[in-house]
Amino acid sequence: MDWLRSMRRRSADAELRRKQKAVERLRARAASAPARHRPKLSAALNDLALVLTAQGRSSEALPIAHEALAIERELAQAKPARHLPDLATLLYNLGITLMHLERPSEALAAHQEGLAIWRELPETATARHRSELSDSLNALANTLRKLDRSVEALTHREEAVAIRRELARSDPALYRATLANGLYDLGITYAELGRPADALPVEREAEAIWRDLFESGVDHSIPGLAVTCATLGARFTELGRAAEGLPFAQDAVEIYRGMFQANPAYGPHLADSLSVLGDALEGLGRHEEARTARDEASRYPQNL
Repeated sequence: MDWLRSMRRRSADAELRRKQKAVERLRARAASAPARHRPKLSAALNDLALVLTAQGRSSEALPIAHEALAIERELAQAKPARHLPDLATLLYNLGITLMHLERPSEALAAHQEGLAIWRELPETATARHRSELSDSLNALANTLRKLDRSVEALTHREEAVAIRRELARSDPALYRATLANGLYDLGITYAELGRPADALPVEREAEAIWRDLFESGVDHSIPGLAVTCATLGARFTELGRAAEGLPFAQDAVEIYRGMFQANPAYGPHLADSLSVLGDALEGLGRHEEARTARDEASRYPQNL
């Protein structure tokens, strides 16, 4: 797999160079014709910050994200109808970068400001803006959860799911996966608040969506199906229903085993699913099988 990692690294480096050159080119043009090129410069800076964050270089991305945001604020003051949606998007991206840097209090301010913009825009009646609103709600909930404010996070999770459910009804192909992600996040928040019985039905709904997408040949559904199966295996076992949880735990192990063979970075996920399987087997009195699963789990990294 070394050749594959090397190829991916070269591809990522090439993408980064393209984004950097675009910023350099637009910075020069914006200096001579700001009215025409500053919006493009803001977008290019945002793209560069996103690439750096995706490559695990969030500390380098942060000043670039701030520069893009400063430009977009000026543009939004001059032409709010045109630039406020872009400002809200940049605030969302800034919040994500700050979360990567373990700075949730600053991320919270960015997400709150962005959410306020989406709520005030009249265009939120359109599907695109409704989708952006749901993403903003979910990002704010993630930040509140990080700050141990899960009760507040729950309200935002529920609103995000309601919007995504509405969007998925009107355009299933585009929004069902987003709904499944929101349902999964909602279930986790219920569980964190000591409400596993409320978590179970939304997690089962998420699993049903992911499984249907998987059986329809949608490749990007595989990680979602795997993590939801593992969660359901653990959830049923926690509720004293290990027999119902066992098939989900077995599915999670099977999926993660395949993912690990393709990419060893999934070792911690495989280990976690094997531990869930061990717990379900233990709950059914199948102690030897449980020990075998846990022994295998111990052979993989545990740093999820």
